[in-house]
Amino acid sequence: MAADNGNKSASDNVSSASWREAPAPITEADIAETVDCDVLVVGLGYSGCAAFRAAAESGAKVIAVEARAESDFAILGMGHFGHINSEFLKERGVNPVDPIEFLNNWQLRAANRSNASLCRKFTNTCGEVFDWYIDCLTPEERSSIEIQFFPTDAGYTTFKNGLGTYIGTASTMPLQEKIIGNMLQVGLDAGAQIYWGCPAEQLVQGDDGRVIGAVAKKEDGSYLKINAEKGVIVTAGDYSGNPEMAKDLLSQITNMLDGGDGEVVSMGYKGDGLKLCYWAGGQIDPYQATMGGDYPNGGMDALPDLLAAAVAGGPEGTGPDSNPVVYAANDYETLGTYLGYEGETLDNFVASIERYNQLCEIGLDEDFGKEKQLMIGVTQPPYYAYAGEKTIGHMLCNGSGIAIDENGQVLSRADYRPIPGLFAAGNTAGSRFGIQYTTALCGVSISFAVTQGKFTGEYVASLV
Repeated sequence: MAADNGNKSASDNVSSASWREAPAPITEADIAETVDCDVLVVGLGYSGCAAFRAAAESGAKVIAVEARAESDFAILGMGHFGHINSEFLKERGVNPVDPIEFLNNWQLRAANRSNASLCRKFTNTCGEVFDWYIDCLTPEERSSIEIQFFPTDAGYTTFKNGLGTYIGTASTMPLQEKIIGNMLQVGLDAGAQIYWGCPAEQLVQGDDGRVIGAVAKKEDGSYLKINAEKGVIVTAGDYSGNPEMAKDLLSQITNMLDGGDGEVVSMGYKGDGLKLCYWAGGQIDPYQATMGGDYPNGGMDALPDLLAAAVAGGPEGTGPDSNPVVYAANDYETLGTYLGYEGETLDNFVASIERYNQLCEIGLDEDFGKEKQLMIGVTQPPYYAYAGEKTIGHMLCNGSGIAIDENGQVLSRADYRPIPGLFAAGNTAGSRFGIQYTTALCGVSISFAVTQGKFTGEYVASLV
């Protein structure tokens, strides 16, 4: 009954990490209950909630299994939804964006390591999906949503050093609980069902390799088998909270750890969704993207108070309990002294700032090619600097997982063709960001998850 782990490629021989080994099959004798559906959704994060609602709205019989108990259910993330060309943005006066320009910029940032057909689908539909996402809000609630960096000032330009940066990040965090609750309720009202506290343990495959369902473990410890006529959509989050998987797959980070003994620290999930897809023969995306997440000293909201404390603290800066310590001074030399520089090092510190100011005056960065309109001289005291140890930092999450096609269908590592019946979305899926999460506007991780969840749910529901 369990997925066959026999399909291997050369890349699989690189690692013998224990997570890659599929567990022993759960037998029919172990099954306490069997239920049937058209579409099974594994995990209720952003993408899972969207897939749950969209598939149910499309007329499919939908079941979702979620590892957390209903009382513990919460959505990770700050609620920023980066998108283009929604009616919401149009109403606010945000200019439309050429989808082809946006897509080309996306592929440039991803070094063409993302799936262009998948990203085009996101580009063309993310606006209408946002309107769908917030359709439960009142006019007053809609008007309360802030759009980051809007309105723009006179110096704003879309392109900087050849890369586009767009307006379209809607901050929905204050309304997120209502929005997510509505997505689930719409699905439930359409006849869908949720099993809370019921993690999927294994996928079920037919003799031909098609994924036909899953086995999950209910809160009472008994096994539930769910037969899925049309397909299983795995939306169980990332693996950055699993140290073994992170070290195995995030080679760029692992190579920076001292002897490989350091820890990869994250607030993410444990990789259960990626395991399910891999054990079923899925191909891991060869480009594993990560998203940084260090916001020291309270982040941007606390910045004004932090800077004021730096001015008041003089040579002590913001104090030993601050991480990092921020200093302020009215001249470069004093600031460098606060940082612990002396002699030639201090001279170089002062000279580097003066050199930058000279380049700002002529409007040409001869040293690093910084965009002209971003060259703002360090000429207005007080001046600020911080001191701290250089570390790898923490991840919010990783943004790649299993390789998929434009419909969200998982690709086989045996022949790189879609595995019948198996789909993935959100951070369980790869093929979106290339080697690193770098995007043209904030909040694309959430918007891609919701958009992808919606169109994958609709696609699987449409299968016959």
